[in-house]
Amino acid sequence: MYVWRDVLFDTAIAMTYSPHISPRPEREELSLNDAASHLLEECRTVIPGMQALFGFQLIAVFNQTFTERLSSTEQRLHIVAIALVAVAIALLMAPAALHRHTEPMAISRRFINVSSRLLMWSMVPLVAGMCIDLFLVAPAGVGNGGGDVGLDGRGRGVRELRDGPHRGPRRG
Repeated sequence: MYVWRDVLFDTAIAMTYSPHISPRPEREELSLNDAASHLLEECRTVIPGMQALFGFQLIAVFNQTFTERLSSTEQRLHIVAIALVAVAIALLMAPAALHRHTEPMAISRRFINVSSRLLMWSMVPLVAGMCIDLFLVAPAGVGNGGGDVGLDGRGRGVRELRDGPHRGPRRG
C-alpha cells in the first residue's frame, strides 16, 4: 500500500515540475452572453429526462396494480417522489423565467450565479425522488418479491433490508 502512495506522490511531483505538463487544467473565460447560453442549454438538456421520469411516475399512479401491490405508506412515498421530481423540474425551469422577469434585455453575473445554483440544487430533489422510487420498485424488479436474491453481499435481499428479517415460512 505504501508503494502505491509513493508512486502517486512521485507522479504528482513530476507533473508539477514538468515544463511540458501544466499543473492546472487550461480554461477559457467566457463572456456573460456565452455563459448564459451554455447555462440555459444545460438546463434544456436535462429537462427532457426529468419530464420523462415525471411522466412514468404519473402513469404508475393510474395503474390498477398501484393500489393492489403497494401499501398505503408506499403509495404516499411514491407521491412524495413525484412531488420531489416536480420541484426539481421547477428549479430547472426557473433560470429561463428569472431571466425573462428580471433582465430580459441584459445578462448579469448575478443571473449566472443564481441560475447555476438553481441548476445544481435541482439535482437534490431529483436524486431523492429517484431513490425513493428505486426503493419501491426494486423488490418487484428482482423477482419473487426480492426476498430470495442477495444484494448486499451477506445473502440478504432487498425486501429483507427494507422490511426486516423474514420470520415465518416463505410464500412464493
